[in-house]
Amino acid sequence: MAEITSIDVPEVFRMSDAVLDAAGRLDRLSARVEARRYAEKHVLPGSVTCDPGTVEAAASWQVTLARLAEEVRAFGTELRTAATAYREADEFAARQVRASGHPAFGPGGGAGPR
Repeated sequence: MAEITSIDVPEVFRMSDAVLDAAGRLDRLSARVEARRYAEKHVLPGSVTCDPGTVEAAASWQVTLARLAEEVRAFGTELRTAATAYREADEFAARQVRASGHPAFGPGGGAGPR
């Protein structure tokens, strides 16, 4: 029964960290695209730059990456929030059961798998 109602909180935290790392990578990629958009302002006279269509495509791609990073970051935060809420609720329930003083919930009592 415990397997059905429990989650591995440290593992969910690790998943959250991995998701947040992915969001950070998306942020860095978005920043690189953004930097490329403005790179042509600093080129030497007479050099070839991207056509305006390419610059607009880069702008759209940068916005898409930035929004995706926000969504991924929110998901990572939700994972951590859910795991924390589960742990707090589980600890509260355990304290309530122990405080009940009912012998079935004590060591060797009737609660839990045998």
